[in-house]
Amino acid sequence: MMTSLKKRVQLFAFFALFIPLGLGAIFDVQAVFGSYRHSLSLRLQIHAESLRSDIEKVLNLGLPITDIAGLNARCQDIVQHDTDLAYCLVESLNGQILFAHDPSLVNTETLPELPSELLQLVSGFRDWDDFYDIGVPIYDSSRVLSGWVRVGFSVDVLRDLARATVVRNLVILVLMFLAIYALIVVYLQRYLLAPIDRLCDMARQMSDGDFYPEAPGLTTREFQVLSDHFVAMATSLAERDERIAAGIEELERSNYLLQDAYEAQENISAELKRNQLLYQSLVDQASEAILVCNANDEIQLFNCQAERFFEIAAQDALQCNLINFFEKLGVREIDRIYEMYQGVLDSGVGSEEFVFVASTGVQRTGLISAVSLRGASDEVLVQMIIHDITLDHQAKLNLEKSAAELTRLNRMKNSFLGMVSHELKTPLTIILGYADLLEVQKLAQIDPVLKDSLGHIIVAAERLERVIQDMVDASDLDGHRIELSRGMVDLNQLLRDCSEDMKRLTSDRQQSIKVDLDASLPPVNADSARLAQMFGHLLNNAIKFTPDQGHILVKTLFLSPDSEAAKNCSCNGDMTAGCVEIIVADNGIGIPDEEQDYVFDKFYGSGPIGEHTSSRVSFKGKGVGLGLTIVQGIVELHGGEVWIDKEHLSDISDYSGTAFHVRLPVNSLVVQG
Repeated sequence: MMTSLKKRVQLFAFFALFIPLGLGAIFDVQAVFGSYRHSLSLRLQIHAESLRSDIEKVLNLGLPITDIAGLNARCQDIVQHDTDLAYCLVESLNGQILFAHDPSLVNTETLPELPSELLQLVSGFRDWDDFYDIGVPIYDSSRVLSGWVRVGFSVDVLRDLARATVVRNLVILVLMFLAIYALIVVYLQRYLLAPIDRLCDMARQMSDGDFYPEAPGLTTREFQVLSDHFVAMATSLAERDERIAAGIEELERSNYLLQDAYEAQENISAELKRNQLLYQSLVDQASEAILVCNANDEIQLFNCQAERFFEIAAQDALQCNLINFFEKLGVREIDRIYEMYQGVLDSGVGSEEFVFVASTGVQRTGLISAVSLRGASDEVLVQMIIHDITLDHQAKLNLEKSAAELTRLNRMKNSFLGMVSHELKTPLTIILGYADLLEVQKLAQIDPVLKDSLGHIIVAAERLERVIQDMVDASDLDGHRIELSRGMVDLNQLLRDCSEDMKRLTSDRQQSIKVDLDASLPPVNADSARLAQMFGHLLNNAIKFTPDQGHILVKTLFLSPDSEAAKNCSCNGDMTAGCVEIIVADNGIGIPDEEQDYVFDKFYGSGPIGEHTSSRVSFKGKGVGLGLTIVQGIVELHGGEVWIDKEHLSDISDYSGTAFHVRLPVNSLVVQG
């Protein structure tokens, strides 16, 4: 052991000295190498600057660079006086050598690297070795670049310096290494290895059973402390030997106590067995199918309800792999069940539906609710409760069929409305045509009693024509067949015209229409005819549901792009130009809160209109319930929104009935129906 430790100490001392000394020598060589290269670079810069200065003095006299005499001699002089330099030359802008220390280079050679004011490595020139090069630009009297002065030195200059430095440092390194290594080895032998050898002899005595060894006298304090601890440890071992004998006696007494504890454990195991039987009984009597799998995905528990649900005996399912069990049942959702099972192992819970056909031919649907558990031995278990949702699944399918049937009936209804509208419009056009013809051309020949009847026919036919047109528009909106004819529309003027058109209806009932228009309202990119149709429906509703001598308000607002209302607007358009808002309000009977969510539905009618109607026939009925549906459709085609509210009204008490708000973007996008 001592021989091995001695070798290791000597090797450690060797490398501990060699590595830092060697690295220091390497860094010293690199530092000398870099310093000398920098010194040469400065010398190159000085020579090149000096030659450049002389050349520019001549160029400032107006003489071309090619006509300057004596430059070859000047280059030779620079190279001869500085023996480290490899070359000195003057180069044209295209790289041609004009003057050089070696006249054979003039007009015959070009350096492979472009000139640079920084030190650069140049290779591959003639058969020369690699060299470092630096260039200085030459400017004429007009500060125009005329050429370059290039000076370089061979890489061998640096290599020779590095070689000499390495040899010198290597000699010093070897001498220092030998001296220090000898001192370290002698010191370690006296103050480390010899004391360790004495302590090893003392340890061998203790291993032979001598717990009272003689402590050697050691000069090193730490080893002396270790020797004292060896003596103390030997005394402790002797005392422990006596305690072991006493412990054996105590162990025999503990053995009797352990036997009593084992008998108590047997009683606990019997009680646990009874609890397991009770749990098994509860699981078997559960109303839901229950499966429990172990960490190997094998079914460990399969209760009675599971036997009835799957129509499989428990002995055929136990120890069966869970996925294989579902595959034998013909379950199509195997992949989803496997992903759910893996998710339960990761996250602790999961659920999945599956469908299978039982052996009796009955199709059943189950819902798995799975949770991971920890067994008595910390084994991971997965408990799955399977709910029989066959009836629920069937009810869901029936609801889906009913929804599909309702969708089909709705399409049939829309088709029927379109067909009826077309079939009614043709004979109605004929009726109106002949009635107008009789009224215009045969008025003098008609009996006065029949004149009144003819007027009623025309009024009723026109009303029916409007109803039919509403049905056609509603059908076109549903079928996305309406295309807008856009242009820049003056909404204020359009509202004035619509309000004037309604004067005939309001005058009969002594109603007033107040028009409050925002003068800053910009033109809107929209279909004027469709907007007029939309406002006509809103005004017609206001007139219809407002009592005689009632008040109606038509108001416009401009919402600038930076306003809070414009920022919160849900219009579909370029909101950088802002949007406009139109309010049509009245003091009529209003719309109950519970009905406001349905007023835009087709064929929905609201309000007890009979409470305030005049004697005109056109106001005695609620209509077919398509007006607001068409309003909403036209607004959405323009990228806008419509709703019911009483905000933005200056006098709520005067217009306490219904207030319809229409908001349109100034530059609306084309909305696909």
